[in-house]
Amino acid sequence: MPRLPMSKTVWGLDISASAIKGVRMRLDGERIQILDADIVPFEGEAAPAEAPGRDRRIWQALHRFVGRHPLGRDRVVVGLPGSIFLVRPVNVIQVGERTEAELVRFELEQHIPFGLDAVLWDYELFDNPDAVSREREGLVFAMKKEVLNNYFLSLSTVKIEPTMAQAAPLALYNFVRHELDLSQPTLVADIGAGNTNLLAIHGPRYWMRTLNVGGDTMTAALRTAFRPRELTPEEAESIKIHLGSLTRRGEVIERITPALRAFVGEIRNGCRHMAQEHKQSFDRMFLLGGGAGMYGLARLLSEELKMRVIIPAGLGHIEPVGTVDPAYVSAHLPLLATAIGLGLQGLGKSATRVNMVGATLVERRSQTVVRRSLAAGLAAALAVTVASGLYASWRKSACTAAADKLEALIEPIRNRDAVYRRQKLPGNAEAVLARYEELAADRGIWLTVLDKIAGILPPENRRPTAPQNRKLWLLRLSLKRKAGVPGVFEGEIEAGTPVHAQSWKYANDTIKVALDGDERKLFRNVTEAGSLRAAALSWPAGDRAAAAGQERYYLVRYRFDVVLPGREDAP
Repeated sequence: MPRLPMSKTVWGLDISASAIKGVRMRLDGERIQILDADIVPFEGEAAPAEAPGRDRRIWQALHRFVGRHPLGRDRVVVGLPGSIFLVRPVNVIQVGERTEAELVRFELEQHIPFGLDAVLWDYELFDNPDAVSREREGLVFAMKKEVLNNYFLSLSTVKIEPTMAQAAPLALYNFVRHELDLSQPTLVADIGAGNTNLLAIHGPRYWMRTLNVGGDTMTAALRTAFRPRELTPEEAESIKIHLGSLTRRGEVIERITPALRAFVGEIRNGCRHMAQEHKQSFDRMFLLGGGAGMYGLARLLSEELKMRVIIPAGLGHIEPVGTVDPAYVSAHLPLLATAIGLGLQGLGKSATRVNMVGATLVERRSQTVVRRSLAAGLAAALAVTVASGLYASWRKSACTAAADKLEALIEPIRNRDAVYRRQKLPGNAEAVLARYEELAADRGIWLTVLDKIAGILPPENRRPTAPQNRKLWLLRLSLKRKAGVPGVFEGEIEAGTPVHAQSWKYANDTIKVALDGDERKLFRNVTEAGSLRAAALSWPAGDRAAAAGQERYYLVRYRFDVVLPGREDAP
């Protein structure tokens, strides 16, 4: 990834699921300073089944932010939610004359279900302490270009042209590495509204994982606890932080405790998975994000994880100056940490070499400069032409072409307005739109199931060098709506395991225990469904299964139901 020219003044803009968080920073010699900071919360609730980056609240909040803080000529580094990025560990062994990037690209192609032309990707490999070994571990990151374009569309409404765009967990890593004490193995949990980003750091190495749970889980539990009174999302957020001062504190805590323990359980499981996967123990955690101040959360996490949980209270190496209020920055530091990490990247002080879309943006900005130069030259030529009265027919055709282009820009706006008017009309239009919303509402179920399956099938068990009694491959995963039961899906998983007595038991125990032990109770009725232990049999799943049978593999098959949140009463 090419290095970008760094500016002495930069804005870090963190576009999260609930707010726009911005920090303006400057490099004064070797001193890093904060000149301005602000948080603009989203207003209202997100529309159902909104694609990443298309939430109308994003550009509404951006308009308010730019109204308060004109960006001028400052560079802008944008942070995007960790949930839209694919992050995978990789092991690269130098083979022949292949370059490092070629080897990583090959590994990435094994992990994503679509072509690399549709994604932006980058990687970081860690130095191997064994100088003789040709193997290096690292992380690979990828995101869909389509999703990036959605966010850029919102930014374009306020005429923001970002210099860089980065994954929020990587920006958080910049902040943590620059500001916190990492003298011992450390966990970091950044609790956002819809997701929680986990970082595990040991020496120069780091790993990350995004969990599909966040502060919105507790907001929903609070709104349920206060019924029949309807709390607004803003009221529920305030109560989460100030629950200790409520007169009904005991009653409310009793009602939300099951949800809080389930939430903490998800974080605990994520931390344990990272510790086991990377064979590293941790005895402390830094807590950041909007959910860090949730009443009782730090204490409960400390009890569940058996480690110290620390909420950073101030900056160590960055100085607020000028009109910015140091007390505001300190009080909101858990919320501003990612934005500060983005600012560090824009100032050339990042801790990671990964820059997800910097090269693309450099190319785009270069093309913009060329286009502007061409436009200026054409404008000058046009002025001369008008003054001399030459090329009248050319001017006419140019004006006609410009009018056609303008009409092409206006037409989508007219179409959008027409759609809006149809939505406001009673009758068939509303019924059709409601059907579309119903079809799209459950798209997230696949992510939930795939996340669980990814935990069942850890990467090390898919390597050829894995022990025979620990190998396990996913062969097939299916999911469909359960007839007559809204909000419930029927799933089936097939896995292959070598012909080995212990591997048979390992495969069955791994799948059944993982599904039965899901703390959110999303998986129900887990049953074995026709597993085949006789390797010579012709498997009934077509040529693929038959070929696997000839290679002497057992077939392990389980069926299960997936119950969406809010449908816990389903059988």
